Amino acid sequence: GIGSSTFNIQLTGADFGGPGSYDIQLTSVSDISGNGVVDPTTYPITVLDTYIPDIQGTFTVGSGEVRNYYTTDNSGSGSTYAWNWQGATGGTIATPDAASTDITMATAATYQLQVTETSPNGCVAADIQSITVLDTPSPQITPDDDPNVCLNETITYSTPDISGHTYTWTVVGGVPATGTGNSIDITWNATGNGSVTVVEANGPLTGSDVVNVVVDPQPNTALSVNAPVSVCYNTIATITVVSSETGFNYQLRSGGTNIGSPLAGTGGNINLPSESLTSTTAFNVLAYNNGCSFQLIQTPTVDVNPEFDAGAITGETSAIQCS
Repeated sequence: GIGSSTFNIQLTGADFGGPGSYDIQLTSVSDISGNGVVDPTTYPITVLDTYIPDIQGTFTVGSGEVRNYYTTDNSGSGSTYAWNWQGATGGTIATPDAASTDITMATAATYQLQVTETSPNGCVAADIQSITVLDTPSPQITPDDDPNVCLNETITYSTPDISGHTYTWTVVGGVPATGTGNSIDITWNATGNGSVTVVEANGPLTGSDVVNVVVDPQPNTALSVNAPVSVCYNTIATITVVSSETGFNYQLRSGGTNIGSPLAGTGGNINLPSESLTSTTAFNVLAYNNGCSFQLIQTPTVDVNPEFDAGAITGETSAIQCS
């Protein structure tokens, strides 16, 4: 009943709000000539769950480097994978049928890397990522996912080892101050801002990468931890950290189980309450900041006095005292 020609409305599974069963119905139609007549038929639609791959890795790399690319691994749920190049081949794909693969990069150019994931129900989705390959080396320091480290902590940093390339490391805030090779073991020995830099050379061509860190101080693990020798049955014990340090949080624990919420250090005493105790319990306190986590040395044990049993009293008693 309208003058326009056939119009196709394209919908995706996301338009329906995700996986599930839906009914779709056209409710009105009109154009410049006026309102038309709507077919009121309702059509059932089933939207199947689909895993959507997302290529992760380094997207600007050097020729001849071996780089790892990956997407979330759903193979345990039945997904299968297929890696390939769209257009020109950008390198040798080591494991094209896995969720993660190493690729030996080809000569300098820009390539299109694709991964296709087939969900257990047969739904297929793909991701394409542009990979730029340069003649200039492109080192990538790992780990690079945690900017906070602990004073005196030793961490191994590395970058992919490319045959024929040389590596020079420079460290600020840690030892050694310099190094060679594609990896270096750094002990962070000065609190504050630090960094590790690598320069990779391929003949006259060089590339660099840097990781910045914050070196956090270690807590004083010798702080006194006071606790009552005993408490009555089903009552709370208060554990006191004496002269707590600012910049640290203190978490009361029994074994490795947290009790209550942590408290921030104030420079003075802080009180950490237990739960109601019904049996003898050994406590410890974890002191931590962004980069450090250590248990305080003192681990007090609190005894629980037996519950008073009025039924056990016999004879005539003029006064009763708790033990």
